[in-house]
Amino acid sequence: MAGTTNRRDGAGRVGWWVTRARWLLVGVVVVAAVLVGNVQPTAVAADVIDHAVLSAFVAIRTPWLTQAARAVGVLSNPAPLGMFGVWWATLAVLVIWRRWRHLLVAAVAMFVVSLGSITASDVFHRPRPLGMEVLGPWTESALPSMPMAFLTATLVTALYTLVPAGRPRDRGKLVVAGLLGVTALSRFYLAQEEPFDVVFAVVAGVAIPLAAFRLFVPNESSPGQLPPRPHRPPRRHRRPARRDRARAGGAARRDPGNDQAVQPRGLG
Repeated sequence: MAGTTNRRDGAGRVGWWVTRARWLLVGVVVVAAVLVGNVQPTAVAADVIDHAVLSAFVAIRTPWLTQAARAVGVLSNPAPLGMFGVWWATLAVLVIWRRWRHLLVAAVAMFVVSLGSITASDVFHRPRPLGMEVLGPWTESALPSMPMAFLTATLVTALYTLVPAGRPRDRGKLVVAGLLGVTALSRFYLAQEEPFDVVFAVVAGVAIPLAAFRLFVPNESSPGQLPPRPHRPPRRHRRPARRDRARAGGAARRDPGNDQAVQPRGLG
């Protein structure tokens, strides 16, 4: 019991630090975005770093790599097989399963992500990568990357509404991280966004739905999550009373010094 309690306390402390680290990362990214959008020296420094990263991708462009990048980045496009397809498929499954609370929280979280991205785009007005040929479609301001924000929020919503908590969801987080990483690399190669724009969009797309589901849809109401079994004390195996009496009677008959011994018939 002591070892179990110590493990639970350690897991609780680790979870507390992980939560604090997540919100600290969100705060750092938001502050950095404000500085990049409003402070000229910070904006110039961010432009220099982002331009250097995109220049490395542009230097390795080839026809077959361009086709591969366009195919890999299909999730970030508003196509039937892109982010809109994943979003409507998630909503359809929630309606079929009649998970109305999950559906409501998902819709509100997506609305907040979309509204926040549009507002940030109007406030910051960061231009697209300068001096590079953009090989893919793009609209609106660069900061934040609205396709990456919407895709991230869609994948996080599907993860927290359709995948049970525990090991399946932990594995799903790795899948979501891999999909976002591959999509971001494809958009860097096509010069559709700069790294800081994508980082801001991914952080916003993760933080808002995650906070909504942690607050309004706990793990106990997640799909496939069974309620914990009540603790029952171990059963004590007792012999039947009839068997005990029979054995006691047999012992009394075998004991010659017992006055209460049962006498055979005809000898009493």
